[in-house]
Amino acid sequence: MPSYSGLLRVNLTALRRNWRLLRELSGEADCGAVVKANAYGVGVAPVTQTLYSEGCRDFFVATFEEAVQVKRLLPDPCNVYALQGCSPGLEMRFIEENLIPVLVSQPMVQRWLDRVPPGCGRFVLKVNTGMNRLGISPEELQEFLKEPDRLEGAGLVMVMSHLACADEPEHELNRLQLAAFQRVVRQVRQRLPGVKASLANSAGVLLGREWHFDLARPGIALYGGECAPGLVGRLAPVV
Repeated sequence: MPSYSGLLRVNLTALRRNWRLLRELSGEADCGAVVKANAYGVGVAPVTQTLYSEGCRDFFVATFEEAVQVKRLLPDPCNVYALQGCSPGLEMRFIEENLIPVLVSQPMVQRWLDRVPPGCGRFVLKVNTGMNRLGISPEELQEFLKEPDRLEGAGLVMVMSHLACADEPEHELNRLQLAAFQRVVRQVRQRLPGVKASLANSAGVLLGREWHFDLARPGIALYGGECAPGLVGRLAPVV
């Protein structure tokens, strides 16, 4: 048996305080929580259960396996999103577990549309607006929007993008990404009016109301990470 000499002390009161602040800063948008990688190493069970008791209902993880774990920890209603999407062959598993993949590539979206029976699942479509890491291109989005009934039938509930420079409030890319994402949201809602939108990460919450859309997705700030100038001195350390 391995022995350990370290002791990690986790302050769940600080976690509550941080989420309440971020929820307040999110204005009229809902405030979720990124709890991937064992809640940034803090412990996914106490973190998710604490945040659920505070009113959080949207939880973001990385993988299908993490999503299943979080779903088992929480009562309904809650939404658990897998940010790395859906690997080939897992489409029906997502549906059986009532989990929501964030689809991040053209082949991944096409597989979902081909394999998921109409009216059975839910998914999020991630569009690349400048992060250049994951997400379909605006041009690929246009191709999928030629068949809005297929998107609706396969369960499109939200479009998402990710900010690259939100920790630098004056960086010009923030405005460029906002404008690009606003175009995406307009194009989608012209065909599917009920689809929600999410752009703001931890630092993005501080950029202002325009960046909030329907759902904010704070991560590192929940745990006390002062990832933007406007958060310095306002967060409590969780570890």
